[in-house]
Amino acid sequence: MKIHKVLTTFSLLFLLLSLSACGPIYNTNYAFEQPKSANGKQCTNTCLQNRSTCNMQCNAQNEQCRMNARKVALPAYVRYLVNQRKEEQAGRHDRDRTIDDFANYSNCSSNCDCESTYRQCFAGCGGIVIENRQCVVFCNKIPPNQLVQSQKIYQ
Repeated sequence: MKIHKVLTTFSLLFLLLSLSACGPIYNTNYAFEQPKSANGKQCTNTCLQNRSTCNMQCNAQNEQCRMNARKVALPAYVRYLVNQRKEEQAGRHDRDRTIDDFANYSNCSSNCDCESTYRQCFAGCGGIVIENRQCVVFCNKIPPNQLVQSQKIYQ
């Protein structure tokens, strides 16, 4: 009991020290100013279409990767189900698991960088991209004039 109390106290102290070492965390949003020319506006429409295609392809690739991971995990999941049936008949029951508990999704990614490519394309068409960074966590560690920062990053 006494060891448990010491470990709990130590864990809380470690957590507090870890959090105090963290710097501010920002949320970043982007604002877009359309180009003035008709050609520029048409060009940004192409950028939108390209971003949409990029996202669709990325989602399809990620879903295919997840389906392949489930396929690889299926034999282990079936063994688990057979074992669960035996355990239940013996009066023991483990928590219910799904095939996702057995699948390895570490090679699957939905981060396709379509947004960064879109911002570059938009600016290449003559548009202006403005980055707005706003502090959301641990903001007391920075001067008030740095809580929100805006800058043109592509032009």
